[in-house]
Amino acid sequence: MKFSIRAGFVVHDTRLVKQGDKQVEQTSSYYEGEAVDFDEATAANHLHKLEPTDRAATAFCNARFAPVAAQPGPAGVDPTVLAALVAQAVTQALAAMKLSSGTAPAA
Repeated sequence: MKFSIRAGFVVHDTRLVKQGDKQVEQTSSYYEGEAVDFDEATAANHLHKLEPTDRAATAFCNARFAPVAAQPGPAGVDPTVLAALVAQAVTQALAAMKLSSGTAPAA
């Protein structure tokens, strides 16, 4: 599957390769804008850094991440309700100050 590295990202891919009789780690680095050809396992590890560039890669990305519909945010507070809540909070705060000091607060 073919991808390009997204802007601002670097992919470091470490694999075990055979050199003679030994297995050694080999790390390859890919930088933004570079075209890469990854298998499913490698792509899955770095998917958030990759932009698909062929149909197989696009299908792989779409299968792994189903789009989620955004939930609507709560509606704004009605100004009259807000004014009543603020007045109630101020009244409670003034009453608490009066009780704690034993005198009425200066207005």
